[in-house]
Amino acid sequence: MLFDHGKIKVARKFSYSELVAATGNFSQDRKIGKGSFGDVYRGLLPVPDLREVAVKEMRQPTLKRNRKNYVHEIETLCQLRHKNLLRLIGWCDDGGRLVLVYELEPNGSVSDHLHDGGTSGRILTWPQRYNILLGIAAAIDYIHNGAYDSTKRYVLHRDIKPSNVMLGEGFEAKLGDFGLVRQVIRHGGGGTPRTTVIGSMDYMDPKYIELGTLSSASDIYSFGLVLLEVATGVRPSVPGTAAHRNTLIAAVTESHRRKAILEMVDEQLRGELNQWWWQMERVMVTGLACVEPARDERPSIKDVIDLLSKHEQSPASSRYLKDTSMRPKDRLPFILTRNVALANARATSLP
Repeated sequence: MLFDHGKIKVARKFSYSELVAATGNFSQDRKIGKGSFGDVYRGLLPVPDLREVAVKEMRQPTLKRNRKNYVHEIETLCQLRHKNLLRLIGWCDDGGRLVLVYELEPNGSVSDHLHDGGTSGRILTWPQRYNILLGIAAAIDYIHNGAYDSTKRYVLHRDIKPSNVMLGEGFEAKLGDFGLVRQVIRHGGGGTPRTTVIGSMDYMDPKYIELGTLSSASDIYSFGLVLLEVATGVRPSVPGTAAHRNTLIAAVTESHRRKAILEMVDEQLRGELNQWWWQMERVMVTGLACVEPARDERPSIKDVIDLLSKHEQSPASSRYLKDTSMRPKDRLPFILTRNVALANARATSLP
């Protein structure tokens, strides 16, 4: 037994035999996903539950690190409640096995739709992508600022990427896979003690690799890459261990330098470009701000949400990162102030 089951009031403990029955003995034709730490199967719980679930069986359950991550994921998720977080239904640790049971979202992951055509072969429209990004941002804001007493501690996800974002019935975002989650006590330095570097290299903060320390800016960096990937349809890639040479960041940065950032928009969205170019541009430019090399020059998640939530077109939205006289942390309040002024001007000019 890894922890006191009586302390977990929200999620349910399953027996391994129940999950064997639910997944057809973890049948290969029930497999719906494969991650770094385990395989995910579609399951059907019997009456009285009678609902489909996603069952993740951890690999190498005897490894101390895997068992520690498993306990952290359960204990953390049982304390979190947000519409944009994937809900943990239960767990099983019978016989040394490590299994997690989640709600099953009907539309797969964001990665499925960006790169594999999704479960229905439908392409995500730009409004769907934009709302998905807003949902992910809301989930990050919740774990960074709202999940606990935010003056004392916060939660780092540590593995934000499209394959870890599931899509609900209405294609709403559900951030999941909290296997690397870390609860952090706030202190003046803003970081955490040194820790083993682990996660998805293509989405990993280079400062984390360099220093072995995490901060909320590490999650912001990962989300910046998600913003770029959702807008461009291109997976990020890091050659070897050169985390500072992410190919997606380099490509978008180069296009932006030539004042041609819209050429990076996903080919599948070209038909929507005339209507939504300003949002597409805003998402990519905000993504570039999030992946600034220096952590203190990246925006907070609240700044990101403010930027993404603006509904008006603004000349500033296409120019605010082109003024190299202002660093990103100064440019973000600049664009927000300018957008508000423009909106107010439009409102006062209406009859």
